[in-house]
Amino acid sequence: FLPAITNALPAGGGSVSPTSMSGATTHSFETVNGPVMDGASTSISLATFDGATTHSFETVNDPVMGGASTSTFSVDTRARVGVWDGEVRIVPFLGKPGFCVLRTHGEQDFPDVSTSEAIEVHLAGPATGSISNFQVQVGVRGVTTSQTVYSAPAPLQAGQTVVRVPWSAFRLTFRGQEIKGPPLVDHLDALSRIGLSTSGKAGTFVMALMSFEAV
Repeated sequence: FLPAITNALPAGGGSVSPTSMSGATTHSFETVNGPVMDGASTSISLATFDGATTHSFETVNDPVMGGASTSTFSVDTRARVGVWDGEVRIVPFLGKPGFCVLRTHGEQDFPDVSTSEAIEVHLAGPATGSISNFQVQVGVRGVTTSQTVYSAPAPLQAGQTVVRVPWSAFRLTFRGQEIKGPPLVDHLDALSRIGLSTSGKAGTFVMALMSFEAV
């Protein structure tokens, strides 16, 4: 469930920091520019930080793969947001950016979202920092493993507070490389993990997450 620094890196690993989220569920996303439909009547809640749902989250960073990137995650129960912030640094022996990942811990239960078309992430305000390219990651029970994940690009535009990723945009990947596998749209009743990752750029980021919804 880790992005690639390079295909030459060993499998697994990453610096893992578990975070128990009191009052939240968090899941996946991608970005879509322009107006975003609110989907108020058809949305399925996947993750909130207001005490309505609770998931255990963890950050996975690149130090044991030779990098020095760092990120942390915490829940502000008063503001009802989950804050993910960090810095992606260049891996010295590669001369390329490392990675930071925020994901649910282990396999968890999520609603059947087979009737939806996309996943949305709602932010409390525009993300800050120099990084704007992210990936949404989704695990599926019986399909993905600790090393494989469905991924979709999620670039954040300036001022954007709602990011939408169609389920059809996700591809099964291994260390950032697409591999053969069933379409995610065929397994929306078996989501087991969701998360975000940085995508190929060094720099800082701060993101205040409000909710994740299937729409």
